[in-house]
Amino acid sequence: MLQNVSLRFLRHLAKDNLKETALSKLKHWTNQFSSNKVLEPETSAALIVAHVLNKKMFVELDSHEKQQPLTHQQIKLIDNLARKRLQKIPIQYIIKEWDFSGLTLKMRPPVFIPRPETEDLVQFVSDEILTNSATSVLHLLEVGCGSGAISLAVIKSEKIKSNKTDINFTCIDCNQSAVNLTKENMMLVDVNQTKMQAIHTDIALLPTNQMFDGIVSNPPYIPSKEMGDLQAEIYQNESHLALHGGYDGLDVVRKILDASKSVLKPGGWIWLEVDDSHPKIIPNILPEQFAFVEMREDIFGNPRFVKIIKKS
Repeated sequence: MLQNVSLRFLRHLAKDNLKETALSKLKHWTNQFSSNKVLEPETSAALIVAHVLNKKMFVELDSHEKQQPLTHQQIKLIDNLARKRLQKIPIQYIIKEWDFSGLTLKMRPPVFIPRPETEDLVQFVSDEILTNSATSVLHLLEVGCGSGAISLAVIKSEKIKSNKTDINFTCIDCNQSAVNLTKENMMLVDVNQTKMQAIHTDIALLPTNQMFDGIVSNPPYIPSKEMGDLQAEIYQNESHLALHGGYDGLDVVRKILDASKSVLKPGGWIWLEVDDSHPKIIPNILPEQFAFVEMREDIFGNPRFVKIIKKS
């Protein structure tokens, strides 16, 4: 009898040891991602496990939560999401959200995923609004709004909220999916249409009777010859409308400059995020109405942002 009890206890103990936890899933999928050359394997695994456990980051789990046996449903969901990552689907599309400049925004393929360096562009535009605004009401244009990240981050920034300057963004994108996602993110972060409008159009089609004080854009700027060099998960999942900038990567920049002859007020500014080869080229393609003001580097030290003004 005692022997039977001992055997049952040992079987129960072995069964408990086989129960999967957040830590064991993190280790398992980190190894799987590493073996399959998935970018940032540990970060990817940690974000998936945390997401299923209703946390933003794995480090937010306490020691008990990390070692507590997972439910069958949690295990199944982690495994399903992780298999998508094995297919080189970006983690932002898998967990369907991403943090940008203090905001948590919805993400959905094929809409362009905002990168960390673009948060610098938000700061430059916010500073521009605060230091160089001649009027109390500013009408601003974002070209290629994607998820709406840039305009929403500017509107919701503490710098802007504490200032009396009233800003209104018109955000345009030639991809209807992007416009739809921008509208969803407006609702998500509580920005109404008196502050921001998202429109499905091309900048060349904007009415010339609508004038703006400033323009911001992170346009598609990858030159044709470099498209094939993109990481597989970017090339296969994100919209090429948001990536491919034509032969030299400046097709959309030229369209912005051309349209700005009509829709940008004299003295108005343009802030652009561009390829690191472009700051040397842009001064040579400016129409005579415009002047190149400055270039700034991104967080990695690459020449990435340019400011242009329309002469008064």
